[in-house]
Order: sequence, then C-alpha cells, then structure tokens
Amino acid sequence: AQPQPAQAESPKRTAQPLSVEQRAAEAGTEVNGAYRLNTATLATPKVLGKIDLSTINSSTRPRKKSREEKRRERDERNHAGTNGQSAPASGDRKKRVRVGKERVDVSAVASQVHDQNGQRRGNGNNGPNQQNGGGKNKNKQKNQRKPTAPVQPEVSDEEVAKQVRETLARLTNKSNKVGKGAKYRREKREAIRQGVENEMEAQAAESKVLKLTEFVT
Repeated sequence: AQPQPAQAESPKRTAQPLSVEQRAAEAGTEVNGAYRLNTATLATPKVLGKIDLSTINSSTRPRKKSREEKRRERDERNHAGTNGQSAPASGDRKKRVRVGKERVDVSAVASQVHDQNGQRRGNGNNGPNQQNGGGKNKNKQKNQRKPTAPVQPEVSDEEVAKQVRETLARLTNKSNKVGKGAKYRREKREAIRQGVENEMEAQAAESKVLKLTEFVT
C-alpha cells in the first residue's frame, strides 16, 4: 500500500471586527429621521377557550333566611325537645313518699340545745389555755434544740512560737542532701527562725509591762 500524501492544511479564517456602520445596521434602522431598534416579535398566546363569568354564582355567603323560616326551625327544635323529654317521664313515674305527722316536745328540745351551748362555751374557754401551754412547750423545745457554740481556747504566744519552731523543723528535716547550698539555706532559716522567736518574745514581754505616762504641769 502506498502512503497517502499529506493533505495541506487550509488557512484558518480570523473573524474581522465589524465596523461602526455595520453594527448600527444590525442594531436598528433609521425611519423618517428616527432611529428604531430591531426588536424580536413575540409569539402571541393561543386562545383555547372562554369562560362566561356571568353564569357563575360569585356570592360566598349563604342566603339569609326569612322570619318565617327561622320561626319554623325554632318550632321544630322545641317540638323535638319536648317529645324526647316527655317520653321517659310518662313511662317511669315514681310514687310520692308521704311524711307522717309526729308530735315534738318543745321543752325537751330547748333544754337539749341549752346543754349543748354550755358545753361549747366550756370548750372555748379551755382552748386559749391549751394553746398557751402548747406555745410554752414549743419554746422549750426550740431552746433545747439550739446547739451551744463551742468555746475556743485562747492561744498563747508560747504555743504560737512552738508551732513555728515545729514547722521550721519539719521543713529543715525534708532536705536529706547535705551541700554548701543546703547548708547556707539551713543557716539562713535558722537565723530567720531565731529572729522571729526573739521578736515574739519581745512582743510578749512588752504586752506584760504596764506603761505609765506622767504629765508635769
């Protein structure tokens, strides 16, 4: 098979820009001295059918009833209600219970009422006394329930100094490694402790001394 000759490539055409007159002609036309734009005509809608609105009842509210219709409906409701209530009443009638006449002794009833009033008055007089007694008992219970505040003993200066010494001793005992730095720190702590003790002893001595001032006139 012989090789086919290569086809010569056709030169590509470059789009040339349109001139001002060409763009103006495409955009619109001049009619009677007025420039008109070229607008595309839109398709008109197709009419498929028509509806006659005059034949439709546009009223949404129900028709008002006349007085005669309202009176007739009212009579029908009343007639239906009376028939429903009278039917069971006519079938089930209860017999009346007759109350016999008995004689009542007025004097006995009056004495009984007088005795009851006397008992009520007696109970009413005892009521405030019982309430007062109950109030006293409640006050006693409240006083008994109140816990007594513990009395805190006063701390003396000697106890404070002792606690300071114990604290410093615990702090000094924690360091196990002995060195120049540890020795220096220990000596410094001892000096501070000694100064604190001396100051506390001086304050304790001053607190026990009574100072008197004499004014010379």
